[in-house]
Amino acid sequence: MLETIGKWKITALEAGRFSLDGGAMMGSVPKVLWEKTNPPDAQNRIRLAMRCLLLDDGEQLVLIESGMGTKIGDSFKTMFDVKQTPEPLENALNALGRSLEDITHVLVTHLHFDHAGGLTKTAKNGKLVPTFRNARYFISRRN
Repeated sequence: MLETIGKWKITALEAGRFSLDGGAMMGSVPKVLWEKTNPPDAQNRIRLAMRCLLLDDGEQLVLIESGMGTKIGDSFKTMFDVKQTPEPLENALNALGRSLEDITHVLVTHLHFDHAGGLTKTAKNGKLVPTFRNARYFISRRN
């Protein structure tokens, strides 16, 4: 696995797992091919991992993607067979001796729930707030 690019140290952060319809995920690839490596469940869903990348150059701590986040309800968890800790990115960062506040930049490739759901969290007052309060957020203008 790639561990560095130039001065940047790269770490994959596990943000949980979930399931989506295998046919939708594989597009025009026939099921007889993809089911060999991605066996579907009874609802034709395949298991997918949510991994975010953490880039560290000693001064900046850049997060690419934010996973699903913590704002999902029970019916959503059931529908997509979500398996994650209550605070997936916070837990993954803490395991590295880091915190949400250490993130300086967040890059998001697109706004699907499994890539951008973790950009905000619910504060104690019930309002949505940025998860990474000290970071600058980046996404393409099209998104």
